[in-house]
Amino acid sequence: MSLPAGSWAIFAKADLSVGADVQMHCKLIAGNSSDQTDPQMRFATFDQGIALNVTHRFGRPGSVKLTCDSSGVSVAVINIKITAVKAGKLTIASLH
Repeated sequence: MSLPAGSWAIFAKADLSVGADVQMHCKLIAGNSSDQTDPQMRFATFDQGIALNVTHRFGRPGSVKLTCDSSGVSVAVINIKITAVKAGKLTIASLH
């Protein structure tokens, strides 16, 4: 997904289907900002959902992508939706 310059809150969701045990590694990347999830998929798991979000301030047009690595095991990544909401003022706070 290509985005113009500006501050963005970006959300992604997808469903994963697999026919074998595998440790997945999925990442939502916007510039140098990212969020990741590493679900453990079990044999005969159908349509396990993942959800990720990231905030990023693009100084110039940039791109967002969702990647999933399954270490060579065949996995279907389906029903992918990425939503980007432009923020007038973006504040990123770390909650502990």
